[in-house]
Formats: sequence, C-alpha cells, structure tokens
Amino acid sequence: MSVGRPREFDTNQALDDALDVFWRNGYEGTSILELTEAMGINRPSLYAAFGNKEALFRKAIDRYMEIRACHLLSSLDEPTA
Repeated sequence: MSVGRPREFDTNQALDDALDVFWRNGYEGTSILELTEAMGINRPSLYAAFGNKEALFRKAIDRYMEIRACHLLSSLDEPTA
C-alpha cells in the first residue's frame, strides 16, 4: 500500500465542478485544462484521484445519478394528498 500526501480537496465538490464543465461543453469538447481549472486542482492531482478523463466523467455521472436517486427515493417517503 503506497502512502502519499492526503488529498487537499473535496472529492465530491470536484466531481460536481467537473460535471458542470461536461454539461456545458460535452465530453469531447471538454479539455483537461478546463477540468483542472474548474475543479481547483492540478493535472497530477486529477490523474491521481480520478484516473483519466473518461474515468472522471464516469465518476461524475455516477455521483449525479446517486444524488438524483436519493431525491427520488426521499420523495416517496413524503405523504401524498
């Protein structure tokens, strides 16, 4: 097990920021530079935390789906008229 420096950014916030960039530009239209600027991290940190652009995209979509599913499920718990 390798020991490195602890992450100095909020992973969930970084994924949310990345998703915003992907929404605006599309996957193909989004550059690594745009992602790192929006996420507030450098290129090596992006690759260390998320792998590559495709892996980051998949993780951002997974987070989006997880958040939306929570909202949908919580609405089932609310009383109806």
